[in-house]
Amino acid sequence: MKSLSRLVYVLVFISILFISGCSVLPELPDLVITQVDIVGGVVSFQIMNQGDSESELCQVCLLVNGILENTIVVPGLLPGASVDDIFSYNYVCSGEEDVILVTADCEEEVAEKEEGNNDYQTSYSCGVKLVLPTLSAEDGFLLEDNLTAYSSPQVGDTASNKATRAFLSFDISSIPLGSYIVSVELNLNNITQVHEPDFDSLGFFEIYFYEYGGFSDLDSSDFDAPGVLVKGCRISNYPLNPWNVDVTESWDGVNTEPYFQNLVNAVEDRCQLKLQFSLLTDMDSSTDMFGLGNVDLQVVYLP
Repeated sequence: MKSLSRLVYVLVFISILFISGCSVLPELPDLVITQVDIVGGVVSFQIMNQGDSESELCQVCLLVNGILENTIVVPGLLPGASVDDIFSYNYVCSGEEDVILVTADCEEEVAEKEEGNNDYQTSYSCGVKLVLPTLSAEDGFLLEDNLTAYSSPQVGDTASNKATRAFLSFDISSIPLGSYIVSVELNLNNITQVHEPDFDSLGFFEIYFYEYGGFSDLDSSDFDAPGVLVKGCRISNYPLNPWNVDVTESWDGVNTEPYFQNLVNAVEDRCQLKLQFSLLTDMDSSTDMFGLGNVDLQVVYLP
């Protein structure tokens, strides 16, 4: 009888130990990012330990559009404590909208109560987007060896083996003075194509900043007059699909200039472009042409 009582006591004791061991979980920290702010290119954040024990120091990572830009070390935090910090990184918008991701303990060096709540992701609106159509009353093209300016801009060569060069005008007066230009793209996705204008037949497709005034100001002197080359716009691979050309900056062979930004700073109300091929004609007695009647300028700026 005593043996049976002893056995029951032992079983009860073991049961208590087992239940106690299963019910008591280890105390761990739990690091979360509670806030991310962007002011004037500075990215700041708040990190909090919402766990049960003090955390060790950890690394916090900043990713912009999936690219790691900066890492910072944060000291250990007591349970319930938080700290604010700033990344050593000058944030500049890359387009109309960026995805900002800040991750606590990004190197996974701290054992945490919850490992799946370290990320804080937000979309940051980078500015105002304008879609500016060409000013058809000011657009035009010039035919080689011809004193006449024509509307409906087109660039290429004709069946009589004469080159055409196009002139496009955009009204940029709605961009406020003091705005920071994020990006400017010439949208060529809706151009029309006749026959085969390509590098083998007409050479480079070139785009220049060229302030010519209005349609009535175009004359034969504008055909050969030099413009300011848009950076990256001696193009050998064309047409593309999609086809958006960056026309933010100019390039003189040595230096890059923020040409479009300078137009805005000078309170200019027009951005005007000259489009041409480096070769006048391929002498095949057929029309090789891009029609530019459905082109627009896409501008993103910060007021």
